Amino acid sequence: LAFSTAEGEKLEVTTNHPLLDSQGHMREAESFKVGEQLVRADGTSAAITSIVSEDYFGKVYNVTPAGDSLLDQVVIAEGFLSGSAWYQNDGVANMNRDILRFSLPDSVVE
Repeated sequence: LAFSTAEGEKLEVTTNHPLLDSQGHMREAESFKVGEQLVRADGTSAAITSIVSEDYFGKVYNVTPAGDSLLDQVVIAEGFLSGSAWYQNDGVANMNRDILRFSLPDSVVE
């Protein structure tokens, strides 16, 4: 997926790549919509103006930093806060829990 922001920034990731949203939740890239916001390395938000699906053939790289906390697994990808390989492997349960939590209608949890 190729993300573009209002400021002209670009970010290219796989569909299941973890990205931090402006609410502080790590989500799979394919769950984002135009109008939502990514978080830059300096903590400011960047409005998504387009998301284009592109074919890609080649290598992709995932890093796994040392550390045991969720914050230790946040990395910077093209200037945006992103999740390490841990989020795509061991941490997928955390992401799935959040996906379920945010997909439930308010009437279910009130």
